[in-house]
Amino acid sequence: MLAVPADHPSLDEVREIGGHWDGTIEDTAGTRVWVQQCARQLADNALESSDAVYGAVSAQAVHACMGGLTHLAELFARYWWTEAGVGCLSDAVTTHSLHGDNRSRPLAVCPSIGYDPAAPRPLGWLAQRCAEIAAAHPNPKYPSVAAQPGQPLPSCWEPLLAIIEAHAAESAEIGLPDSPHDCYHAFLGYVWARQTDRESRPPNDLAIGCHYRAFEAIP
Repeated sequence: MLAVPADHPSLDEVREIGGHWDGTIEDTAGTRVWVQQCARQLADNALESSDAVYGAVSAQAVHACMGGLTHLAELFARYWWTEAGVGCLSDAVTTHSLHGDNRSRPLAVCPSIGYDPAAPRPLGWLAQRCAEIAAAHPNPKYPSVAAQPGQPLPSCWEPLLAIIEAHAAESAEIGLPDSPHDCYHAFLGYVWARQTDRESRPPNDLAIGCHYRAFEAIP
């Protein structure tokens, strides 16, 4: 599902919580139980129907929930989750898998580290989060202070804050789902990847947009 090298260092935690192994989801008791529990929420509504109807609904539910499982693994891998977010995510993915876009999308309801869809974001919020990440992962090659005039900008995030904020706002205005969440996480992920030596490309050589993924960074 994801074109990520099996030995990529940032996949260690992803393997533990998302079930990714070299781009696939493991066939385990846990993943099977998740699909079964997800499918039952739709199939049990047809228990009193004929065998043909029950079989058709069950097959549809399993198909939808297999898609939900890959979505769940992708969400676990791509974003940084709070404990509350982890607890919220499975139910939100199940609901969205079975009922589609007439139900809230998981990123619109589940809080992740760095982004809570229900919380207000005051001016300077993203810069503060970037500073916290940089401070938590000191890296002399990527200082978090701005450069002096005439020097190459050493900061891994300062020049792009306004661009990311504007991109997120513009995407949200035209109705792209969850775009602020995507934009902010992409940017925070880039900061984290630079500070932890998982990303070597400077911001002026790389367009940091809403689709950047820290676990696909170039060491």
